[in-house]
Amino acid sequence: MREQLTAERILETDKAFQEPEWYFRKRGYHVRVRVETVRDFIEGSTFARILDVGCGDGSISLPWLRSKSYLTLLDMSDGMLARARARIPAGLSSRVNIVKSDFMSAKLEPNSYDLIICLGVMAYVEEVPRFLEKVATLLTPRGELILEWTDSRRLVGRAVTLYHRIVSPVRPPKVTLVPHNSQEILGAIQRLGFRVSGSYRYCSPLPVVRKVLGEELNYRIIRWLHGDARWNRAAWLGEECIFHFGRTVCSRPS
Repeated sequence: MREQLTAERILETDKAFQEPEWYFRKRGYHVRVRVETVRDFIEGSTFARILDVGCGDGSISLPWLRSKSYLTLLDMSDGMLARARARIPAGLSSRVNIVKSDFMSAKLEPNSYDLIICLGVMAYVEEVPRFLEKVATLLTPRGELILEWTDSRRLVGRAVTLYHRIVSPVRPPKVTLVPHNSQEILGAIQRLGFRVSGSYRYCSPLPVVRKVLGEELNYRIIRWLHGDARWNRAAWLGEECIFHFGRTVCSRPS
């Protein structure tokens, strides 16, 4: 039953993102915040091999592609991968490996990436421990991870969940999201031998307000209220969580 449910979710997610323009219209300001937060976390660092899980249009990881590095862009959506392919800098296409697959089915080399970026993905993950265990096996002993999730137990997260429950009978969502919380995810990842290197928590305006304000005002409100990863104001309020992790142990899950 669980395997069937997972397969159905994969098909649902794949279908929802075949034409991804709706996502960027509604969530473009989140992408902007994520791009800048990753920059704040790793600016000045270099990585030989990077894996971007759920890469979307590649805007988060492609800025870190160098002439002596390799980048793997993984996504289930042909539409997203087409956007990412179009953003690859001229002369660096041979340094990019594009993989169309869900993460758990993807054939990736263990112990081979020194940075894994996984943003906007956990909302579609049902089995958090298995997912994170695979992430851990792919990282080198000193590898770093940037992971994002939405904490459904925060006040704003609860309000958004309630809103979607109310409107879903008349306006079904394009894809069903899986609720998670920070205690669940941080507990699972710390048991795998990771330590927190940095974090940024923020909340965005409620759904009805977002539509009225538009992309630019949504972005400005987030920055006014929460600052950035270098100075994260009112982090206690934020249901959107972006964390930077390093390894504390070299052992791998069996």
